[in-house]
Amino acid sequence: MPNFSTALEFDLWSTTRVPTAVGGVPRGVFVDEDGNPQIVAGGRTLGISRFGDMTAADIVLKREASIGVEGEFALVIGAAVAKGAELAAQVATGRGITAVSTNFVGAIALEAGAANGDVIRARRVNYYKP
Repeated sequence: MPNFSTALEFDLWSTTRVPTAVGGVPRGVFVDEDGNPQIVAGGRTLGISRFGDMTAADIVLKREASIGVEGEFALVIGAAVAKGAELAAQVATGRGITAVSTNFVGAIALEAGAANGDVIRARRVNYYKP
């Protein structure tokens, strides 16, 4: 389980969505316009899921997910990343990975992360990387 105990966030803008993801929505991953974990590799993201993990039961009860749209947020990474790296969504998990050409960049790493599952601080952005 990722460690969010040292994750400092600076929220400039958040929104909520009622996700439909059957398996739930973990904290600290890129989500799409519906609030579901990003499932398209390098696709456009609405933001980063915040606060607690949403379980399958939460989805059935149609609870709202909090999504960080602008600011600095805790992000779970899917592989090692360097400080300053442009981050895109990993397919299926929504975790942050280093962006490549033709990805939408969803965040900039404010610190380095060593391995899959690490939690880093990331500044939320949204642009296409040609």
